[in-house]
Amino acid sequence: MRHCLTFLLFSFFFSLQAQQNALLWEVSGNGLEKPSYLFGTIHLQDKRVFCFTDSMLIAFDKCDILALEIVMDFSDPKAILDKIMIKDESKSLKNLLTKQQYKKVKKAVSKNLYVSMVLLMDKILPVLIAAELMSSQTHKDEKYPMDLYLQKQAEKKEKKLFSLESVESQFAVLDKISIEKQKEELLAVVDSMEVYKQITDSMITLYQHQDIEALYCITNSYNSSFDEAWQEELLDKRNVAMVTKLKEKMKEGSVFVAVGAGHLPGATGLVFLLKAQGYTVRPVYSSCTK
Repeated sequence: MRHCLTFLLFSFFFSLQAQQNALLWEVSGNGLEKPSYLFGTIHLQDKRVFCFTDSMLIAFDKCDILALEIVMDFSDPKAILDKIMIKDESKSLKNLLTKQQYKKVKKAVSKNLYVSMVLLMDKILPVLIAAELMSSQTHKDEKYPMDLYLQKQAEKKEKKLFSLESVESQFAVLDKISIEKQKEELLAVVDSMEVYKQITDSMITLYQHQDIEALYCITNSYNSSFDEAWQEELLDKRNVAMVTKLKEKMKEGSVFVAVGAGHLPGATGLVFLLKAQGYTVRPVYSSCTK
């Protein structure tokens, strides 16, 4: 029932017109020699969200540095995997679920995800499995998710890369969700795959309309299933830490900051926080020309 109500909220928020629908924001002033840019991404491989505007492409090209939540280093894939593997066996699915529940989850993972996830599902946090199952309800048209695609483009153009966070810090945030809540969420996703397809389709439509305010409201509505303390960890504290790092990095040159669109709006979002630090932050309006 919770997920059906969430889907209805999606439809409601989409009917509202946000005052500033923009994925791209220019950051200037406060002593900066060159403007930097904020760009809201969505962590998908669905071609429907890969329609970059002319303004975004121009801003990306003229920036010296690309800042991402995490710059991925694939020179040692095993090292990345080791960082996200659970160390506490009591959190493994076999110890959390009944035999019937485990069988149901394994069936969903086998049907919707890749073989390696089936092999690793006992070593991955339930909330990460739930996220992968939700993502599986979108198309995989592109080779890379958007953030990694931008990283690859920046590497081709020999831009400097900068991580705002680390794999360890992001995993630490997820690990703060109670394991019981994670289990509940995973089982809810497994039981509602068709609903999640509708949800992700609605999110993609909102993203295409650059409606970050509606996306933010939807994200908050969904995250309310967890406790407030975790919500604060998920966005608020991370946003403050990102701004602290960006203040220093933007002094070095023009930075193109590509982070999940949910980090931009709201009273604790990057747009507000940068304005509070004395920067001029203005939306750059443009439409996809494809």
